[in-house]
Amino acid sequence: MKKKGIFTIENTESTEVESVASGHSVVNTEDLPDGFQMTELGPLPEEWQVVRLGEVVKLTKGRKPDELIPKYQFGALPYLTADYFRNRLPTEWVPAQYLSKLPFCSKEDVVLIWDGSKAGQVFIGLEGVLASTMVRIDPEKQIERHYLYYFLLTQFDLLNSKTTGTTIPHVNKEVFHNLPIPLPPLPEQRAIAHVLRTVQRAKEATEGVIAALKELKKSLMQHLFTYGPVPVTERERVALQESEIGPLPAHWRVVRLGEVFDILQGKSLSAKQNKGVRPRPFLRTSNVYWGYLDLSKLDVMDFTRLHQDSF
Repeated sequence: MKKKGIFTIENTESTEVESVASGHSVVNTEDLPDGFQMTELGPLPEEWQVVRLGEVVKLTKGRKPDELIPKYQFGALPYLTADYFRNRLPTEWVPAQYLSKLPFCSKEDVVLIWDGSKAGQVFIGLEGVLASTMVRIDPEKQIERHYLYYFLLTQFDLLNSKTTGTTIPHVNKEVFHNLPIPLPPLPEQRAIAHVLRTVQRAKEATEGVIAALKELKKSLMQHLFTYGPVPVTERERVALQESEIGPLPAHWRVVRLGEVFDILQGKSLSAKQNKGVRPRPFLRTSNVYWGYLDLSKLDVMDFTRLHQDSF
């Protein structure tokens, strides 16, 4: 272990934007492992740099094309609207003759939403003409595109909370340009981006499996509530009847929900009523979410009075 000096910003007249972007101030000297340095972002390997984002990237602002078409034509590219980013399906296209006149992005370009309620969202892997509300971020120095993309993903909350403009929020240009970014050597940037890309793909694959299982469950429920608990291959043998809620097995009945159960509504007790009695946890609506219960915070009530109030 050896002592390392703490990185400090000596300019006492630095702007508020710089302090917001860095989020760090002067701290005391501390022990660091060999091969590490203390920076405004915390301990980093000695061969890493900390630079301002504006020093290593260039922004190309999109603009609204002179002409848009609703359907694809040969040679045209999609105009990257909010719908495109949400669904990855183009709804408007730019005719081929305008492509040389407008800024557009390739699949390897990093694209940031600059204006609007989603300002600060970043994307990669797109291809098309930039919308007027977006910018293409081009690395100018030793920075790998996917590394830049994953770094910007961590900055959404800051960029979205420090927007300017009253009618339409915009990413604050000073905040953006003054963001401190750790800059490892290129091989390490590529390795970091590879790990994060692998994790993201695994996450997307898992989400795909979950979505498929949800669809399977929906289909299975439709089958069970139409034909009953019979194999799919046997459903043609089930005698059905038409009912007000659709086809059902002939031996099933349709009744009103209120005919087959009673509703018992519980109630909570005041703190005064609970005082000095043996408490038991009970659920509030704030504990109930779609598909699960949050039991981390539960109120309590008098167990001796449960039968009076809920049962």
